[in-house]
Amino acid sequence: MPTVAEIAASVGGEFPPDAASVSITAPAALASAQSGEIAFFAHPRYASDLRTTRASAVLVPKDFDGETPAVCIRVDNPSAAFTKVTEAFLPAMEVAPPGVHPRVPLSVPGLLSDAEFRLAKTAFCTRGLLSGNIANWEIASFFTAAR
Repeated sequence: MPTVAEIAASVGGEFPPDAASVSITAPAALASAQSGEIAFFAHPRYASDLRTTRASAVLVPKDFDGETPAVCIRVDNPSAAFTKVTEAFLPAMEVAPPGVHPRVPLSVPGLLSDAEFRLAKTAFCTRGLLSGNIANWEIASFFTAAR
């Protein structure tokens, strides 16, 4: 789990030195955040949520002078910083290589021509929408429903 110090360093933020070791477990919305989570505040409309948040840390504008129970990490753009923090918590996505997986059968008799079927599988696999475990009926049902 990253700490406030590590998160602040990754987004170019400033924070109180005594909060450096606070651990962050996940990003969350300001109003629903719990202890251990990080949120962001970028608009005065959410000032009441900021005052009552249970988040351990909040990304706030550098000129923020309000009060909150959370540790404030001051950044130039809280929304952009929160996006970067959120991306760091996402699991790495496995991107399928372009082409058709060798285990994918390349025809559905009576529904699509062989050429149509190969083209469909190549298009879907190239975009990472299908894995090598795609079944004939999945492709067939997609294309028959679309006709």
